[in-house]
Amino acid sequence: MVACASITSQAAVPELDLSVKINLGANEFSAEAILKLEASNKYVFKLAPGLEVDATDVDAVAVPIRKIGSATQPRFELKLPKQFSAHLLRIRYHGHLLKLIRSLTIAIPSRPLPPMASNNGSFLPSESGWYPEPGKFFTYRLSIQTSADQIAVAPGTPSQEELKGDTRKAVFVMDHPVEGIDLMIGPYVLKERVVSINTATVKLRTYFHPDIADLSEGYLDAAKSYLTRYANQIGAYPYTISVSFPAHCQQDLACAH
Repeated sequence: MVACASITSQAAVPELDLSVKINLGANEFSAEAILKLEASNKYVFKLAPGLEVDATDVDAVAVPIRKIGSATQPRFELKLPKQFSAHLLRIRYHGHLLKLIRSLTIAIPSRPLPPMASNNGSFLPSESGWYPEPGKFFTYRLSIQTSADQIAVAPGTPSQEELKGDTRKAVFVMDHPVEGIDLMIGPYVLKERVVSINTATVKLRTYFHPDIADLSEGYLDAAKSYLTRYANQIGAYPYTISVSFPAHCQQDLACAH
């Protein structure tokens, strides 16, 4: 978790603008995190083993970073100017992710999983250190660049999706405070259906592996049925998009808006 001095319930909600590039063929990961947060002394964050900081600046001024964690639990500290309470931090980092171990996604682990990647599917869970957390609750904009055969999905509103040559880019925006970001990437077949739920327009999506993509229509039918049922019982569905994740991840989540 992140330790940020002088952040109170009255402080502005931290914001994270995160741009990520993943090359699964070479197992290369690079990212730039821009954080807006209130703190008066220092900013401490962790990164997963295998990720290294390239450069940091605070309020557009390059500053040194101090590594205070161990090799297995890397942590970093940035000193902040005391004359300001609000800061803009930029952190560039890169490295390699662990190879995805499929068996770890079957049972509930006893501790948080590390970020893992493979051509068959990648899972970068929140609190695993794949990005510097700006605070316990924060909003974010997440941009992910992958190869054309890989599709990324994360909580948030898809605000941009682009396929150009051998590169695919997706942007997700979360404008209300959350505790973390789970990112999934895989060779998915994306199916989409726009439906009306009690006069509200909702976009339904499934992200399934090709070998189970024929299940998509059933999931879309079921999603519409459940959303309609609960909208009648407890009120209008509060988002504009509902997503079903791949079955092998053992998650069917309504996320994003």
